[in-house]
Amino acid sequence: MDLEIHLQPEWRAHLLNHVPRKSGVRAALENAVELLGGVEAPDEFVVTCAEAEVPILRRTAETHCPRAVRFIDFAVERSRLYRWGRS
Repeated sequence: MDLEIHLQPEWRAHLLNHVPRKSGVRAALENAVELLGGVEAPDEFVVTCAEAEVPILRRTAETHCPRAVRFIDFAVERSRLYRWGRS
């Protein structure tokens, strides 16, 4: 299952600098969709990441972009709640 992780542009850029070049996580970060927030909200990227790749992204964030960890964890929890609600 794929997860959607919302990241601020600077977090995405920072993570791109630290994930392996030929990993699925890098491809997910590179292919993220930019959402323009407008005047009232900041811009963000939606990263669609395979569930199996999330631990790699989280470990990278723990070391290189700690503020993103909370958003990664939120995406994981949202996915669990969604699956629980559908069962």
